[in-house]
Formats: sequence, structure tokens, C-alpha cells
Amino acid sequence: MIAFGRDICNDLGSAEKREWLVTNGIGGFASGTIAGSLT
Repeated sequence: MIAFGRDICNDLGSAEKREWLVTNGIGGFASGTIAGSLT
């Protein structure tokens, strides 16, 4: 697990530039930004 500090999470511009991605191995996936914006 990767953790981001308050300095990144409290800055909307920085938080929107960082994305997460989760795959299930059979073609499905979910993604978004650490700010909660959908991608």
C-alpha cells in the first residue's frame, strides 16, 4: 500500500495528478485519483 501525506492530500491540484488502478486479472478494473475524482 502506498501512503500519501497531508501535504499532497490537502492540495487538490496535487491529489488530482496522482491516480490509482486496481485490476482483477480477467479484464476488469477500477481507477480514480486520490482526490476522489473519477478517471
